Amino acid sequence: MLNIYFFIYIMDSKYLQFITEYNYHLKYIGRLYVSKCKGTPNEEMANRNLKRIMLAINETPEFMLTESGPYLLKYADQIKNDNWEIFMNMDYKEIDNSQTSKVQIDILKNTYRMCTEKEKKIITNSVKELLSVYCKYVLLLKSST
Repeated sequence: MLNIYFFIYIMDSKYLQFITEYNYHLKYIGRLYVSKCKGTPNEEMANRNLKRIMLAINETPEFMLTESGPYLLKYADQIKNDNWEIFMNMDYKEIDNSQTSKVQIDILKNTYRMCTEKEKKIITNSVKELLSVYCKYVLLLKSST
């Protein structure tokens, strides 16, 4: 039985590139987080959080893009200017409509804290890519209306 989202993507294939790229970067950061937590007391929580994100991506591929993308856009200045200290110290209390978005922000923050300087640069680039993909997606949406 085909997934209903398959038919949605046939109709909206112009968005598929953005959804795929966004989810790719999220999975990458999530897997890095799990690998950093391996053998620590946080290993179980890290696996559970990655499973939540993977479930959201697998069930509704556009969910993470549409739910967490706006939060990245809200903090775009901090992200694009590499103000990670400000980004890391924010509490994100306004994220109350999506537990999955909170999980994504927590994964970003926790992974960043645990990484070496070289890995932090990789994460920074991935988060900038997430923001870029979301911005392109929004621009395409606006031009389509």
